Amino acid sequence: MVQRANQISPPDARLADLVAGFRDRNSPAARPVSLALPARPELFIEFYFGAPVLATTSRGTAFAPSTVLVGPSTAHHTDLHFDGAIDTFTIKLQPTALHRLFGMAGRLLVDQAEEAGLVDAGFAALRRSLEGVPEFAGRVALAEDWLRRRAASAREVSPIDHAARLIRRSGGQVDLDRLADRCGMGARHFRRCFGAAVGLPPKFYSRIVRFHAALQVKDRHPTSTWTEVAHRLGYFDQSHFLRDARVFAGDMPLPRYAPTPVWREGAVAGFSYSAR
Repeated sequence: MVQRANQISPPDARLADLVAGFRDRNSPAARPVSLALPARPELFIEFYFGAPVLATTSRGTAFAPSTVLVGPSTAHHTDLHFDGAIDTFTIKLQPTALHRLFGMAGRLLVDQAEEAGLVDAGFAALRRSLEGVPEFAGRVALAEDWLRRRAASAREVSPIDHAARLIRRSGGQVDLDRLADRCGMGARHFRRCFGAAVGLPPKFYSRIVRFHAALQVKDRHPTSTWTEVAHRLGYFDQSHFLRDARVFAGDMPLPRYAPTPVWREGAVAGFSYSAR
């Protein structure tokens, strides 16, 4: 296996309205690693090229698909278990990308992780291409070429697409009534259109985005207290943040939360996909 550090790459500017970025994670074989997944707003495609990955949910433990399409998550309900070499390639999508590319209702992927090839056969073809290219730059180039071809028949960008991306960029701190007005929609129509494209009501989606942003701030500024983080993200006080923590991460203790992977041998680490 080609040894390389974890890497992140932004998309080609022509794909920025569909793709948020690409990520590569690589680690040689080590002791088993388990990663707990709190709620997260991301929509992404993950390709596992290393050892098989086990996923534990309320239904039990089973091998995750080697190419998985993952939607937004509303709570901690999945842990991933790695035992062996880690080699993953991730395409982080914009919140409405699948709605634009395939006309998929957003709700179909909320709290779901599906074999990508069953959603669209093109994902299986893309995986076959990626398998022969271990270098990150080569994988990005192949993925972008595939995405550009699919984007040629995508739905036009709509105000809802812009609204969802604005919520992400603002860390969930945006006035939704004003946002609906900027989209030229009444509040009820805005909620209905947003839910169809993203899969969640805009207010609830914003809460998940803000909670995830708080984890990112804590990760970048580990000496900050949770109270300081809560105030920075617009929570009224720490108790309001802890309320969301109970909803979105259950009984996971705060020290385990982390928005980026922490490869700890023989331990459980917080894990989510960073929106950079």
